[in-house]
Amino acid sequence: MSRSTNKPVVLPAIKDGLNYGAHTTGVASLSNLGGLSFYGQSRTSCTPCTGDHTSLPPTIELSPINGFTPMEKWSWGSLGRIQEMSTAQITEQLTKRSPDNSSNIDISDELIIPDQDIPFTTGGFGVVYRGILHNGQQVAVECLRLAIKQTDEGLQAIKRFREELRIWSQCKHPNVRPLLGITQYRQQLAMVLPWMHGTLKHSLSLTSHPVHELYDFCHQIARGVAYLHGIGIVHGDIKAASVLVSADRTVMLADIGSAVIREHSLMANSSTEVTGISHRWMAPELLEGPGTPSAKSDIYSLGMTMLEVITRSEPYAGLDTMAVLQNILSRKLPERPERHLPSGDRRADLLWALLHECWAEDPQSRPVANEVANKLRNLETKLME
Repeated sequence: MSRSTNKPVVLPAIKDGLNYGAHTTGVASLSNLGGLSFYGQSRTSCTPCTGDHTSLPPTIELSPINGFTPMEKWSWGSLGRIQEMSTAQITEQLTKRSPDNSSNIDISDELIIPDQDIPFTTGGFGVVYRGILHNGQQVAVECLRLAIKQTDEGLQAIKRFREELRIWSQCKHPNVRPLLGITQYRQQLAMVLPWMHGTLKHSLSLTSHPVHELYDFCHQIARGVAYLHGIGIVHGDIKAASVLVSADRTVMLADIGSAVIREHSLMANSSTEVTGISHRWMAPELLEGPGTPSAKSDIYSLGMTMLEVITRSEPYAGLDTMAVLQNILSRKLPERPERHLPSGDRRADLLWALLHECWAEDPQSRPVANEVANKLRNLETKLME
């Protein structure tokens, strides 16, 4: 197979887990996924990733992928025997041609490995490498933490990744970070994602945003949540740290791999356990007993996230974890931040009332995400008057 003559753009790798992608621009899309190249120094050719590559670093160059087909067209039902397969067989299942034989995303034969291993940071599922498409679009490649082996631990990793692929393949919205594709390296499967400018939490801590922009962030987050709920996906861990920011101030819900699908959830290590959820944003019903995150608990977390955005600080700021848990269980809500939402200010009063609707003790009394988004849009309009 001939290799692309396009030279990859080579930039220095940066190790800064807090500022994830802060020095890059651009968002890739499914329509232009023409190939990948990862940052590194000198490069050498390699054979397909089916052997022991523990001595090789994961910076790679991939030639263009012809006729890439969106992942929702793949036959996910054919993956039922995936736990019995080798990594090469798994990759073959995930990258084989679509039913109409129009695409092929098997890029194992196209890998080029550099002489040095320069991972960028660690993501929710493993090491993240900084890459670029041949058209100049910058991407993040997040590998699973575990090598895929025929052990219980390896099988759980396969299940978790497969489920995340299935979930993310459904997400097509400007306020939800899309999954662009997959690759394989060092006996690991990896997600290819748009490169972003860091988390909203990090941006709030560094930059002074005007009030109208903070309201816009809240509106965008609510729109993303409404979209997820509309296609049957519960996020399960909404907070500013789970929201990423692009160069044009578009925010996207990330960490969709921690979501819980209402109809059936097959993810390993789901965030349904209390220890896996961020307590300051967590609905009280999830603390009181074994429970699964729901659309209604998402709304509670959305309200806490909006408070976090407006105040630029976490809910229950200044309290330790035990005090936070006691407040949540006793239904003691955060005090009104008069500095940011002064009483008597019409817009501030409306937003504070909306937050209390999101925090309603009875989950069924909480609004749906579309309603929250519409009310926030009206508040944005009032800000511009």
